[in-house]
Amino acid sequence: MGGNAFSDVLPDDAFPRIPSDVYNGLKTQITTQLRLLFAVVETPREAPEKPDHGDIDFTVFGSKDGTVTHQRVREAIGAEHAVEMAGNRTSNYAIPSRTDPGRYHQIDVHICDTEEELERIVFFNSYGDLGMLLGLLARAHGLSLGTKGLKILAPQADETHPPSFHLSSNFHDIMPFYGLSMDTRMKGFNTQESVFEWVSTSRFYDPRRLSDPKGRENERKRRSMYQAFLGYSRHHLNSGGFDTSKPSLIPEDIIQESLVYFDRKDEYDEIVRTNRNRRALKEKFNGTLIMEWTGLYGKPIREVMDGMKARIGEGGIVASDLNTLRELAREVQTELGLNLPASAT
Repeated sequence: MGGNAFSDVLPDDAFPRIPSDVYNGLKTQITTQLRLLFAVVETPREAPEKPDHGDIDFTVFGSKDGTVTHQRVREAIGAEHAVEMAGNRTSNYAIPSRTDPGRYHQIDVHICDTEEELERIVFFNSYGDLGMLLGLLARAHGLSLGTKGLKILAPQADETHPPSFHLSSNFHDIMPFYGLSMDTRMKGFNTQESVFEWVSTSRFYDPRRLSDPKGRENERKRRSMYQAFLGYSRHHLNSGGFDTSKPSLIPEDIIQESLVYFDRKDEYDEIVRTNRNRRALKEKFNGTLIMEWTGLYGKPIREVMDGMKARIGEGGIVASDLNTLRELAREVQTELGLNLPASAT
């Protein structure tokens, strides 16, 4: 249901559902109006078999004459109210209904920084909740899919692994990794069932592992297509339509495979290596240990640490055991003339 963005200024019943014939007419009209301001104007493909709509989403890019202000968008589409968002985010506009006085239609306009961003957003948001369904499959395997592409998002063995790591923004590469046919996707879907059938051809589709994740439950309950897919998956599992003898994919294996597939393994491994070295350095090379080994405190501790790094470098420190480092600290202490007087030892 549209109108949620305007709850402070307009009642909820000011935004009735938009019948498909009215929706299509408004989409054509507003596309024409926005093309006076932007080089590219797109609307994600609607969910199949959807009888009505809560709002109309537009994704735009490329101001035709410099910077397009919210006020110009508002005037171009004839909006009476607006919730304007800075930057390349979605702004909401309320335009009066031509056939129902006192009622409005919500128009959402997302201004993109690049045409590539526009293509990603339109792809992900087309066919209703399809993008969310693909995201559901990703989460079951240690990944995350959104309008910015695919990334690793999974608890790791320790903090040296990045909690989030971007893999790809190219959906034409991402869909084959899922095991999904881009040819079928680009031909489009006429029914909700055909969307579900396509998603179920993914190698990541495993109804045993699909569940609605915590958070934003109320929003998902309103998304009938998302809930219908969960029901489709439960039926697929309970009716014997899914081979339960098929072993589940292991998220850790998928993560490693994704790094190779998208050619990001070297970069990822370098992050892990750097983090491990940083942790090891912190554990075995700190002021508390130097004070314990030398009896020094204050500024001389930093002088000893600098001297040790000058001798063997951070790599040598990481590679050394604590006994070796203790002896090195005392040697540097002596070289710098920082030995404590006999009365202090």
